[in-house]
Amino acid sequence: MLLYDDIAILLVVSQLLFTFFLYVSQKRLIYDAYRVRTEYYPETLLTIPCKGIDTRFSTNIESFYKLNYDRFSINFVVESESDPAFAELVRLREKFRDASKAKSVEILVAGVTTSSSQKNHNLLYSVSNSNDDIEVFAFADSDACVKGVWLEKLVAILRREKYGASSGYRWFVPTKNNFSSLALSSLNAKVAQLLGRTKLNQAWGGSMAIRRNDFYNFGIKDLWQNSISDDLSVSYAVNKNKRRVGFSPACLVASYEEINLPGLIEFARRQFIITRIALPKVWLIGLFSALYTFAGSWVALFIAIFEYNIAGEWKNPAIVSTVFFFGTIFRAIVRQSVIRKLLPENKDQLKLAGIFDVLTNPFSSIIMMLLIFSTMFGRMIVWRGVKYRLTNANNVEVLKR
Repeated sequence: MLLYDDIAILLVVSQLLFTFFLYVSQKRLIYDAYRVRTEYYPETLLTIPCKGIDTRFSTNIESFYKLNYDRFSINFVVESESDPAFAELVRLREKFRDASKAKSVEILVAGVTTSSSQKNHNLLYSVSNSNDDIEVFAFADSDACVKGVWLEKLVAILRREKYGASSGYRWFVPTKNNFSSLALSSLNAKVAQLLGRTKLNQAWGGSMAIRRNDFYNFGIKDLWQNSISDDLSVSYAVNKNKRRVGFSPACLVASYEEINLPGLIEFARRQFIITRIALPKVWLIGLFSALYTFAGSWVALFIAIFEYNIAGEWKNPAIVSTVFFFGTIFRAIVRQSVIRKLLPENKDQLKLAGIFDVLTNPFSSIIMMLLIFSTMFGRMIVWRGVKYRLTNANNVEVLKR
C-alpha cells in the first residue's frame, strides 16, 4: 500500500505542478505579444506556397498584402498555372499590390517535384530565386490569416543570436460548428498551449522565419531537397546546431477551417506520422503525455470505482482522478481566455469552440492517445491530394498524384 500511496502522491503533485507552470506560461504569452521590442528590420523575403483554394483563401492572401513592414518582398509559389490558386493569386495581386508595402510581389511556378514534398520544392524554388540583399527568409501558409504586425514580430526574435529560427503557430477557427471542426480546434489548442518561453519549441511552417545565412549554414536547403516536412526539418537543424526556436505569441495566426471526420483523422495521422519519422523523440513525448493524462484521469477513475465496489481503499485513486479532470478543464479555460486576447477579432467565432474545448477536454486525452497509437506503424501519408511514402526523416518518395 505504501508504494500505491506514493504513486498517487506523485501523480497529484506532478499534475498540479504541470498545471501551474502552464498557467504561468500562458499568462506570459499576453505580455510577450504586446511588449515593445528593439527595432530590427532586416530585408526579408516572405514565401507563401499555395495549392488549391483553402477556406477563406482570398481573405488570407489579402492579409499578407496588408503587412506593416517596410523591407520585404512576397513570393507566392504554385506547382503549375493550372492550379486554381494561380488565377486567384493573379487577381488579388492586381487588386492589392499598389496598396501594399511589399517592394515586389511575384507569383512563381515551381513545377512538379519527384524527390521531396511539393511544399518543400516550392519553398526551395522561391529562396533560390531570391535577391542577394535578402537577410531573412520568412514563410507562411495560404490557410493562415495574419495581422499587420505579424512579420515585424516574427523577424524581431532573430535579433538575438541564440535563436536559430522564429515561429508562431495556428489556432483553428471553425467556419462551421460541426463536431469534427470543433474537435480539430480543441486538439490543436492542446498543442498550442505548450509553446512559449521554453527550449522545447518546435517551428511551424505556416508562420516561420530564419536568417538567410543560417538557412544555408544549417544545411536546411539539403534537408528540404529530400524530406517531407519543412518545419520539422528546420527544428531538427536548429537544435542540431545548438540554437533554439523562438516563439512569438503575436504570430499566432487564425486558420479558418471546416472539416469532416475522415478529414480530421487524416490530418491528425499525417501530423503524427511525419513527427514520428522526422522527430521520434517529440513523438514519444506526445505519446507519454497522452498516456499520462489518460492514466491519471480515466484509469484512476476505473480503479476507484472497482475498489469502491469491493469495499477497498478507493479514496486515493478518486483524488488522483479528480485532480487530473479538474486540471485538464482548468487548462482549457486558461488557454481559451488567452486566445480571446491574442485573437480578439475572432472571439465571437471561437465562443462555441471554447465551450466545446472546456467541456470535452477530459475526453480529448482518449482521442489523442488513440490517434498517436494509430501512427505507431506505417509510412504512407496523403497531403493535399499527393500520396507520399516516408523512407526516413530525410527521404520521401512521391507515390501518386
